[in-house]
Amino acid sequence: MRKILIIINRKAGTDREKSLGAAIARQLPADRFQVETTYLQYLGHGTDLAREAVNRGVDTVVAVGGDGSINEIAQGLLGARTALAIVPWAAAMAWPVRSTSRWTRKRR
Repeated sequence: MRKILIIINRKAGTDREKSLGAAIARQLPADRFQVETTYLQYLGHGTDLAREAVNRGVDTVVAVGGDGSINEIAQGLLGARTALAIVPWAAAMAWPVRSTSRWTRKRR
């Protein structure tokens, strides 16, 4: 059974984050996935939660938030074999635009 941790930044996007966590979990069959949802509480919390997830043997961390949240969570996963899934959830998301342009430039 794969362990998945969903980390949501409540301050990113709108108040729909409660339904979002449940919607993600519904897409993951309970017989194949053990899903836990948690919320960022303070600056740097994403890094702490991601490191704890690595130590607990979580297979995938789902980062739900904006550029800052995604960066914090990614920092906590550096050097680990834990996968990172990203759900952009903010009013302005610069990360996908910047990362896509870099990827496109490198591939040419």
